[in-house]
Amino acid sequence: VRSVDPETGHRFDDTKALLDSLDSLGPAGREAIYGGNALRVFPRLARRLEKQEATR
Repeated sequence: VRSVDPETGHRFDDTKALLDSLDSLGPAGREAIYGGNALRVFPRLARRLEKQEATR
C-alpha cells in the first residue's frame, strides 16, 4: 500500500514505525529484526562487516 495513514502521517508500509510502536518488543528483538534480517537478506554485507570487525 503506497498511501499515507491520515491519522498518523506515516506511510502504511512504514514497518519501522510499526515496530517502534510495539512496547512488547525489546532491544534484543529489535536487533534481531533490523540487524539479523538485513544480514540474511544481504549476505555480502555480513561478510564485509565480519571483515571490518576482524581488522579492528
